[in-house]
Amino acid sequence: MPWIHHHYDLGAHIASICTGVILLAKTGLLDGKSATLHWGFVDMFRERYPQVKLRQDQMYIDHGRLYCSAGVTAGLDLSLYLVEKFCGRQAAIESAKSMVLDMGRVSQAPYERFSFRKDHGDPIVVKAQEWIEEHKFEPIDYDKLADELRMTRRSMERRFKQFLGVTPLGYLQKLRVERAKFLLEEGTQTFSEITYQVGYEDIPFFRKIFVRLTGLRPNEYQRRFTGRL
Repeated sequence: MPWIHHHYDLGAHIASICTGVILLAKTGLLDGKSATLHWGFVDMFRERYPQVKLRQDQMYIDHGRLYCSAGVTAGLDLSLYLVEKFCGRQAAIESAKSMVLDMGRVSQAPYERFSFRKDHGDPIVVKAQEWIEEHKFEPIDYDKLADELRMTRRSMERRFKQFLGVTPLGYLQKLRVERAKFLLEEGTQTFSEITYQVGYEDIPFFRKIFVRLTGLRPNEYQRRFTGRL
Protein backbone atom coordinates (compact mmCIF):
# COMPACT_ATOMS: atom_id res chain seq x y z
CA MET A 1 0.00 0.00 0.00
CA PRO A 2 2.82 2.49 0.68
CA TRP A 3 4.18 1.57 -2.76
CA ILE A 4 0.83 2.42 -4.37
CA HIS A 5 0.68 5.71 -2.45
CA HIS A 6 4.24 6.57 -3.43
CA HIS A 7 3.66 6.14 -7.14
CA TYR A 8 0.29 7.87 -7.04
CA ASP A 9 1.91 10.87 -5.35
CA LEU A 10 4.48 10.91 -8.16
CA GLY A 11 1.66 11.23 -10.70
CA ALA A 12 1.12 7.60 -11.70
CA HIS A 13 -2.23 6.28 -12.91
CA ILE A 14 -3.43 3.38 -10.73
CA ALA A 15 -5.99 0.86 -12.02
CA SER A 16 -7.58 -2.15 -10.35
CA ILE A 17 -9.45 -5.16 -11.71
CA CYS A 18 -12.17 -7.01 -9.78
CA THR A 19 -11.25 -7.47 -6.09
CA GLY A 20 -8.04 -5.54 -6.69
CA VAL A 21 -10.08 -2.51 -5.69
CA ILE A 22 -9.75 -3.75 -2.11
CA LEU A 23 -6.10 -2.67 -2.17
CA LEU A 24 -7.10 0.78 -3.39
CA ALA A 25 -9.72 1.01 -0.64
CA LYS A 26 -7.14 0.03 1.98
CA THR A 27 -4.82 2.83 0.87
CA GLY A 28 -7.52 5.40 1.58
CA LEU A 29 -7.19 6.85 -1.93
CA LEU A 30 -10.83 6.00 -2.62
CA ASP A 31 -12.24 7.58 0.55
CA GLY A 32 -15.19 9.75 -0.41
CA LYS A 33 -15.06 8.45 -3.99
CA SER A 34 -17.01 5.79 -5.84
CA ALA A 35 -15.84 2.30 -6.76
CA THR A 36 -16.96 -0.87 -8.47
CA LEU A 37 -15.96 -4.54 -8.36
CA HIS A 38 -17.43 -7.93 -9.21
CA TRP A 39 -21.06 -8.10 -8.09
CA GLY A 40 -20.37 -11.21 -6.00
CA PHE A 41 -18.25 -9.22 -3.52
CA VAL A 42 -20.55 -6.23 -3.09
CA ASP A 43 -21.80 -7.04 0.42
CA MET A 44 -18.30 -7.73 1.75
CA PHE A 45 -16.89 -4.54 0.26
CA ARG A 46 -19.75 -2.36 1.48
CA GLU A 47 -19.35 -3.71 5.01
CA ARG A 48 -15.57 -3.25 5.13
CA TYR A 49 -15.27 0.09 3.35
CA PRO A 50 -18.34 2.23 4.14
CA GLN A 51 -16.31 5.34 3.33
CA VAL A 52 -16.30 4.33 -0.36
CA LYS A 53 -19.50 4.78 -2.37
CA LEU A 54 -20.15 1.51 -4.18
CA ARG A 55 -21.55 1.73 -7.72
CA GLN A 56 -21.93 -1.97 -8.39
CA ASP A 57 -23.68 -1.51 -11.72
CA GLN A 58 -20.67 0.16 -13.33
CA MET A 59 -18.25 -1.83 -15.50
CA TYR A 60 -15.45 0.61 -14.70
CA ILE A 61 -14.94 4.00 -13.05
CA ASP A 62 -12.49 6.82 -13.85
CA HIS A 63 -11.36 9.22 -11.11
CA GLY A 64 -8.73 10.96 -13.19
CA ARG A 65 -5.70 8.91 -12.12
CA LEU A 66 -7.54 6.22 -10.17
CA TYR A 67 -9.51 3.52 -11.95
CA CYS A 68 -11.39 0.40 -10.93
CA SER A 69 -13.28 -2.22 -12.90
CA ALA A 70 -15.75 -5.00 -12.17
CA GLY A 71 -15.14 -8.71 -12.85
CA VAL A 72 -12.06 -10.16 -14.55
CA THR A 73 -13.13 -9.46 -18.13
CA ALA A 74 -14.14 -5.93 -17.12
CA GLY A 75 -10.40 -5.33 -16.94
CA LEU A 76 -10.42 -5.61 -20.73
CA ASP A 77 -13.23 -3.05 -20.96
CA LEU A 78 -11.19 -0.72 -18.76
CA SER A 79 -8.09 -1.38 -20.89
CA LEU A 80 -9.92 -0.36 -24.06
CA TYR A 81 -11.23 2.72 -22.28
CA LEU A 82 -7.67 3.68 -21.27
CA VAL A 83 -6.39 3.12 -24.81
CA GLU A 84 -9.07 5.50 -26.04
CA LYS A 85 -8.36 8.00 -23.27
CA PHE A 86 -4.61 8.16 -23.94
CA CYS A 87 -4.35 7.20 -27.62
CA GLY A 88 -7.66 8.14 -29.20
CA ARG A 89 -10.79 6.47 -30.49
CA GLN A 90 -9.26 4.91 -33.58
CA ALA A 91 -6.52 3.21 -31.58
CA ALA A 92 -9.17 1.77 -29.26
CA ILE A 93 -11.21 0.49 -32.21
CA GLU A 94 -8.17 -1.18 -33.74
CA SER A 95 -7.27 -2.72 -30.37
CA ALA A 96 -10.81 -4.05 -29.94
CA LYS A 97 -10.77 -5.61 -33.40
CA SER A 98 -7.35 -7.12 -32.83
CA MET A 99 -8.41 -8.68 -29.51
CA VAL A 100 -11.92 -9.64 -30.75
CA LEU A 101 -13.62 -7.55 -28.06
CA ASP A 102 -16.86 -5.62 -27.99
CA MET A 103 -16.60 -1.93 -27.17
CA GLY A 104 -19.02 0.12 -25.16
CA ARG A 105 -19.82 -2.21 -22.25
CA VAL A 106 -20.38 0.18 -19.36
CA SER A 107 -22.62 -1.79 -17.00
CA GLN A 108 -22.31 -5.17 -15.29
CA ALA A 109 -25.98 -5.15 -14.30
CA PRO A 110 -26.98 -7.77 -16.92
CA TYR A 111 -24.54 -10.25 -15.38
CA GLU A 112 -25.42 -9.76 -11.73
CA ARG A 113 -27.28 -12.52 -9.92
CA PHE A 114 -29.39 -10.98 -7.19
CA SER A 115 -28.84 -12.54 -3.79
CA PHE A 116 -29.17 -11.12 -0.32
CA ARG A 117 -27.25 -12.23 2.70
CA LYS A 118 -28.97 -13.30 5.88
CA ASP A 119 -25.91 -13.17 8.14
CA HIS A 120 -26.17 -9.42 8.69
CA GLY A 121 -27.19 -9.83 12.34
CA ASP A 122 -30.77 -8.51 12.35
CA PRO A 123 -33.21 -11.40 12.99
CA ILE A 124 -36.24 -9.21 12.31
CA VAL A 125 -34.98 -8.34 8.83
CA VAL A 126 -34.19 -12.02 8.22
CA LYS A 127 -37.75 -12.93 9.21
CA ALA A 128 -39.09 -10.30 6.81
CA GLN A 129 -36.79 -11.54 4.04
CA GLU A 130 -38.01 -15.09 4.46
CA TRP A 131 -41.65 -13.99 4.49
CA ILE A 132 -41.24 -11.94 1.31
CA GLU A 133 -39.40 -14.80 -0.39
CA GLU A 134 -42.20 -17.20 0.51
CA HIS A 135 -44.87 -14.85 -0.88
CA LYS A 136 -42.85 -13.17 -3.64
CA PHE A 137 -45.36 -13.88 -6.41
CA GLU A 138 -48.36 -12.63 -4.40
CA PRO A 139 -49.60 -9.09 -3.66
CA ILE A 140 -47.83 -7.91 -0.51
CA ASP A 141 -49.27 -5.53 2.07
CA TYR A 142 -46.19 -3.92 3.60
CA ASP A 143 -48.16 -2.25 6.39
CA LYS A 144 -49.52 -5.65 7.43
CA LEU A 145 -46.05 -7.18 7.25
CA ALA A 146 -44.69 -4.41 9.48
CA ASP A 147 -47.52 -5.02 11.97
CA GLU A 148 -46.67 -8.72 12.11
CA LEU A 149 -43.06 -7.77 12.82
CA ARG A 150 -44.29 -5.40 15.56
CA MET A 151 -42.77 -2.28 14.07
CA THR A 152 -43.82 0.63 11.91
CA ARG A 153 -43.47 0.39 8.16
CA ARG A 154 -40.96 3.23 8.26
CA SER A 155 -38.79 1.37 10.77
CA MET A 156 -38.98 -1.80 8.68
CA GLU A 157 -37.91 0.06 5.56
CA ARG A 158 -35.09 1.81 7.44
CA ARG A 159 -33.72 -1.50 8.73
CA PHE A 160 -33.95 -3.11 5.30
CA LYS A 161 -32.03 -0.19 3.83
CA GLN A 162 -29.41 -0.37 6.58
CA PHE A 163 -28.68 -4.08 6.28
CA LEU A 164 -29.55 -4.88 2.65
CA GLY A 165 -29.22 -1.60 0.81
CA VAL A 166 -32.79 -1.77 -0.54
CA THR A 167 -36.34 -1.25 0.72
CA PRO A 168 -38.72 -4.23 1.11
CA LEU A 169 -40.27 -3.25 -2.22
CA GLY A 170 -36.85 -3.16 -3.85
CA TYR A 171 -36.12 -6.57 -2.35
CA LEU A 172 -39.33 -7.98 -3.85
CA GLN A 173 -38.63 -6.45 -7.24
CA LYS A 174 -35.17 -8.04 -7.37
CA LEU A 175 -36.58 -11.42 -6.40
CA ARG A 176 -39.15 -11.21 -9.19
CA VAL A 177 -36.67 -9.98 -11.77
CA GLU A 178 -34.26 -12.79 -10.83
CA ARG A 179 -37.01 -15.33 -11.50
CA ALA A 180 -37.89 -13.60 -14.77
CA LYS A 181 -34.23 -13.77 -15.84
CA PHE A 182 -34.18 -17.51 -15.20
CA LEU A 183 -37.36 -18.03 -17.21
CA LEU A 184 -36.03 -15.91 -20.08
CA GLU A 185 -32.85 -17.99 -20.08
CA GLU A 186 -34.98 -21.13 -20.41
CA GLY A 187 -36.58 -19.54 -23.45
CA THR A 188 -39.90 -21.41 -23.32
CA GLN A 189 -42.21 -18.51 -22.38
CA THR A 190 -42.92 -15.03 -23.67
CA PHE A 191 -42.19 -12.03 -21.50
CA SER A 192 -45.92 -11.42 -21.13
CA GLU A 193 -46.40 -14.92 -19.73
CA ILE A 194 -43.42 -14.47 -17.43
CA THR A 195 -44.79 -11.14 -16.20
CA TYR A 196 -47.98 -12.78 -14.95
CA GLN A 197 -46.07 -15.72 -13.50
CA VAL A 198 -43.86 -13.52 -11.31
CA GLY A 199 -46.77 -11.54 -9.90
CA TYR A 200 -47.37 -8.55 -12.20
CA GLU A 201 -50.34 -7.73 -14.39
CA ASP A 202 -48.97 -4.54 -15.95
CA ILE A 203 -46.49 -5.74 -18.57
CA PRO A 204 -45.04 -2.30 -19.50
CA PHE A 205 -44.54 -1.53 -15.80
CA PHE A 206 -42.63 -4.74 -15.15
CA ARG A 207 -40.61 -4.19 -18.33
CA LYS A 208 -39.45 -0.84 -16.89
CA ILE A 209 -38.40 -2.54 -13.65
CA PHE A 210 -36.57 -5.24 -15.59
CA VAL A 211 -34.66 -2.69 -17.68
CA ARG A 212 -33.79 -0.62 -14.61
CA LEU A 213 -32.34 -3.60 -12.74
CA THR A 214 -30.61 -5.40 -15.62
CA GLY A 215 -29.77 -2.60 -18.04
CA LEU A 216 -31.31 -4.61 -20.89
CA ARG A 217 -34.73 -4.99 -22.45
CA PRO A 218 -36.17 -8.51 -21.99
CA ASN A 219 -35.58 -9.50 -25.62
CA GLU A 220 -31.99 -8.20 -25.44
CA TYR A 221 -31.40 -10.17 -22.27
CA GLN A 222 -32.76 -13.32 -23.84
CA ARG A 223 -30.62 -12.94 -26.96
CA ARG A 224 -27.49 -12.38 -24.89
CA PHE A 225 -27.93 -15.35 -22.58
CA THR A 226 -29.75 -17.90 -24.75
CA GLY A 227 -28.89 -16.91 -28.30
CA ARG A 228 -32.58 -16.93 -29.16
CA LEU A 229 -34.12 -14.26 -31.41
